Amino acid sequence: MRLSTINENLAGRFRQASDTNDARRIFEEVFQACLCRMKNVRYDLLENNRLAILMAAGERPQGFDFCLLSAEMDEKHFDAEEDGRDGEAAEYFALARLMSALSFAATATEIAAYAEATYEALMALPNPKEDSEELLRLRGQP
Repeated sequence: MRLSTINENLAGRFRQASDTNDARRIFEEVFQACLCRMKNVRYDLLENNRLAILMAAGERPQGFDFCLLSAEMDEKHFDAEEDGRDGEAAEYFALARLMSALSFAATATEIAAYAEATYEALMALPNPKEDSEELLRLRGQP
């Protein structure tokens, strides 16, 4: 489980999850916490007003083609990086990871898929390992 490379305690929560409903709740908790921490990301870069509003409000959007959006944001990330627009590249990278997280979660049928979605969400943070530990501390988790 790739999540254990970032936060073993969080990975352990997924290993102890009794079913996919528990895993979904863990993902949703972490995803929402990630959105709350990402004040520097301009969601308007998604070029979808409805989606940008939901994300900025800290809500988990549903019903979008997150796989396609992830690919588009990855492409824009690479273009910005190639052009030397580092700040914009970082924003596109974060958006690509969030869209990837939502894509995994939208199709999840097993606990491991929610763990992977959580990994992707955490990778959107500037310092995934340190930030995930702080997120859990703030939420009273070990």
